[in-house]
Amino acid sequence: MVVIDGLRSGVEKFRKRETLSIARLLSASNLIVPLLALVSGLIAFVPFVGREGTDWYGLGIGGASLIYFSWSMLLASRVESVQKLFGGFDRTYIWHRMFSLLAVLTMWLHIQAENDVANAIMPFGEDMAELGYELAELAEQIVIVLTVISIFKIVPYAIWKFSHKLFIIPFLLGAFHFITSENTFALFSAWSNYFLVFVGLGTFAFGYRVLAIDFGLSLRAFKVSEINDYDQYLEITVAPTRKKTIKLPEAGQFVFISFPEFSKEQHPFSVSEFQANGELTIRVSKTGDWTRNKLSKLRIGSRAMVSKPSGELKLDNPKADNRVWFAAGSGVAPYLSAVELIKDSKPTKLVYSYREAFRPMALEQLRALAIESDQFELVEINTANRSRLQAEEITELANPSAHVVACGPEALIDSVRVNSSEVESFDFEMYDYRLSYDPKPLIKEGYKKVRQLIGRN
Repeated sequence: MVVIDGLRSGVEKFRKRETLSIARLLSASNLIVPLLALVSGLIAFVPFVGREGTDWYGLGIGGASLIYFSWSMLLASRVESVQKLFGGFDRTYIWHRMFSLLAVLTMWLHIQAENDVANAIMPFGEDMAELGYELAELAEQIVIVLTVISIFKIVPYAIWKFSHKLFIIPFLLGAFHFITSENTFALFSAWSNYFLVFVGLGTFAFGYRVLAIDFGLSLRAFKVSEINDYDQYLEITVAPTRKKTIKLPEAGQFVFISFPEFSKEQHPFSVSEFQANGELTIRVSKTGDWTRNKLSKLRIGSRAMVSKPSGELKLDNPKADNRVWFAAGSGVAPYLSAVELIKDSKPTKLVYSYREAFRPMALEQLRALAIESDQFELVEINTANRSRLQAEEITELANPSAHVVACGPEALIDSVRVNSSEVESFDFEMYDYRLSYDPKPLIKEGYKKVRQLIGRN
């Protein structure tokens, strides 16, 4: 019974998160490019169809796997133009995960197929083709291990991030297998070039990601100009070190930031405030080892490396009569950058859920804005004194003529989404771009129930 309850809980969490992910993808204004990317894999079947004695299905599904792996690499590159084509940062990472799963699935189906080729062409001979087969088998084993690590949060983030980079190994091994194995067309023919272009793009995307993003070549140099240490969060202001034009964020956007004197890890944070000179302020909850141990060493003048602003969260819709914003915990941070919207003539209501014992982020600032602006209303939900927002409360607050936004834990976002069905304008973002599942809470809950069961007996 304990196992069944645990499985039900896990399945329900999976269902909710995946439903939320799909809802986020479908909320994009344009799905043409993602659909074309899906079709590009299906085109891989064309050169093998209608050839007698040739396993068109096995070869086609193998070609599709290579193409979907290439798309996976491209979608993880953080190339700005790619993100725009796929609907923004968080949607791009959801698509990345979907294409990665497609690549793994099609690879497995390719391995199960016959893969016979009539009148085969082997560009580099039988020995090289055999080596390609052996390397493909090795790639399969590597992919299985890396996929498990990717789906479940069983290793620390830094190790997970490194393991994710290792997907380039099976990708290149698979490309080598494709180039050297039996095929129906010659190397550098039209169809061969179709596949090689994707392999080239995937390889280039990986190189760009490592050099420009992971090594920080695309980041701008800043310095810490102000630090305010509160009970549960830090307020950090950084200023650019050079008088160079800086792309200012829009309200609701975030940046990746690292402090290389203490840690080269890059973490995303919503921009709470920004100035015309490029100065940015972020608020960081003290919830993890990186925040508590690394950021505790920050001083005025400490170096900071900052990315260009990212994110497609829309805090306003010109067609809506008013705004209703929902936030919980540090999910309030994106709204803090929207002071101009708060002070304009459109009615705005912020429903802020927090636990008073943990000194809520920017609560005093928001209370002051509510007093200062006649069109801004702050609805406080102190969960230390009452239960969390109920479904009927959300429905009542989210009036049909409003532009509704939800930021915070996925449970809050999903609840607002489900209970705002009559609202025509609704937006949110998936902030956990790792998009994996942590088995530890499930194990702890199961252990707790087993102990309770033993105690009764």
